[in-house]
Amino acid sequence: MSFSYSARDTLCRISGILGDGNARRWRGLARQASDRIRAYLWSEERGACFDRDKHGKRMNTLLHNNLRCMYWGSFTQDMADRFVKEHLLNPDEFWTPFPLPSVAINDPLYDDASDNSWSGQPQGLTYQRAIRALENYGYYPLVTQLGRKLFTALQEDCIFPQQFDPHTGKRQGDVDGYGPVMLSVLEYVSRMYGIHMEGSELWWSAAGGADTEYIQTWAENAYLLRCSGGRTEAMINGKVVLSGNVGARVITDLKGNIIKEFPIA
Repeated sequence: MSFSYSARDTLCRISGILGDGNARRWRGLARQASDRIRAYLWSEERGACFDRDKHGKRMNTLLHNNLRCMYWGSFTQDMADRFVKEHLLNPDEFWTPFPLPSVAINDPLYDDASDNSWSGQPQGLTYQRAIRALENYGYYPLVTQLGRKLFTALQEDCIFPQQFDPHTGKRQGDVDGYGPVMLSVLEYVSRMYGIHMEGSELWWSAAGGADTEYIQTWAENAYLLRCSGGRTEAMINGKVVLSGNVGARVITDLKGNIIKEFPIA
């Protein structure tokens, strides 16, 4: 249902770009999907969505799939706030020493199985999708926290497993070179120490904690972000466009003009 919402939202955006007059219709259809999710799957009492079985009966297992709804953008802000504050950040549910198990660790159906069963242990794909899920609702510092957890788990042997132990962060199973984890590393680096292009915006991110230099090239333009001694400097084609303290993200247009800034650490 969340994917359906996202598809309709995307068609709304495309219609807006094309100017074909259908954007309002697609926006209404997207809202219908979002409203249906809230009416049929959301529990106001528990502050989360729950699947239903083939008979329409609610299945009370608390799943990470709420984070996927946030990834697709189908939650309203108040739904996302409740899930994050009541469940995602709860150390007895999803905020384990290595966060994001696929099933809340205090749920009766949680199974700490080391094979790839999505029965409980944190999955690399969830780490990848958590980035946009949290960004969609303004939880930028949590992305930094997850990135640091992931980097710590990987730095010992630089192996990219499919899943991790929620208590130790140790790799589970024999999978190496798992694509979503490799891509997650690149994305977390760009969100913490680098540059990310979002539509017509540039996101310059300097979480701090290390001296870094990040270079990215799009089309004919070269972008550089350098962090050293607690200070950061951003350049476009060799020209300094920003400077300041680390610990923040600055969003600019493609020419480096500031749109907004906020803390990410």
